[in-house]
Amino acid sequence: MVTQNQIMIILATYNRAPILKRTLDAFCTLECDNLNVEFVVIDNNSTDNTKQLIESFASKLPITYLFEPRPGKNCALNKALTQLELAPIIVFTDDDVIPDKNWLAVIASACSQWPQYSIFGGRIYAIWPGGIVPNWAADKQILELGFACHDHGDSAKEYKAGSFPFGPNFWVRKKVFANGILFDETIGPMPKGRTMGSETSLLKKISEDGLKMLYYPDARVGHIVETNAVSKNILIKRAYRYGRGVARLRQLCRKTLFDKNPLLWYAIRICAVAKYGIQLAAAKFFSGSKRGFIKTVENTKWFAYNIESIRTARSGAKK
Repeated sequence: MVTQNQIMIILATYNRAPILKRTLDAFCTLECDNLNVEFVVIDNNSTDNTKQLIESFASKLPITYLFEPRPGKNCALNKALTQLELAPIIVFTDDDVIPDKNWLAVIASACSQWPQYSIFGGRIYAIWPGGIVPNWAADKQILELGFACHDHGDSAKEYKAGSFPFGPNFWVRKKVFANGILFDETIGPMPKGRTMGSETSLLKKISEDGLKMLYYPDARVGHIVETNAVSKNILIKRAYRYGRGVARLRQLCRKTLFDKNPLLWYAIRICAVAKYGIQLAAAKFFSGSKRGFIKTVENTKWFAYNIESIRTARSGAKK
């Protein structure tokens, strides 16, 4: 019998034992009364003491350790999806979160209260080092892009078309994997060639099957921001990866035009690269101000988007 009280929490980790320990410690404080919970941590070929750390929690948590040698977060997540007997409710999160103590109870309640929805996303807020929020990081776009914050308000609501939950805090019903759908192993966090859009790629495919998604703000997790992540340079790199990810998710921008007149398509994309490159260079002169930095991030995204679109087209032409 399917029950909303059977929950599996899945996360992947790579060489982050100290921060993972904070997350596992937080899991130990979760309110799990009347819940049948299993925590699954996939070690994505770590070289630190990740394995020993996870095993040290075996007496504190119902925890399962898996090892995935292939590089890439999505490879690790797929390991769990293909090798384990999944619970009726599968929660995906990251190795750097601190959930509210009632997190799992709220998730179970949401699934019971909203049976017509198969995918859910919760609220994510940043836990800043020292509790200090840099002025340039307070913009909503920056919070979402750089620090995985996710806040669509205080009431439950259906996600609009093209909007999706974020990776550190979303959950699905087991049935979404009934047709064998998995994470795309060519994108997401990996040692080299990283693009953003890991969970978005999966959720986009799921939503195309007609399954509905609900934002449920009462299920909250804090996302730990490491001191070295509070950096404009790192955020610009994330913006570049984000732009590449958007291009990959869209597969090929304006494909109808490409099929009809590829030379015109390439000309438009090259002009776009030049446009955003010039705007990016200009914005960098004012990147010391909050507005100037936001413009730098925005132009970086679309510069990368058009570069990756051209790469995608060329790659397809070679096949």
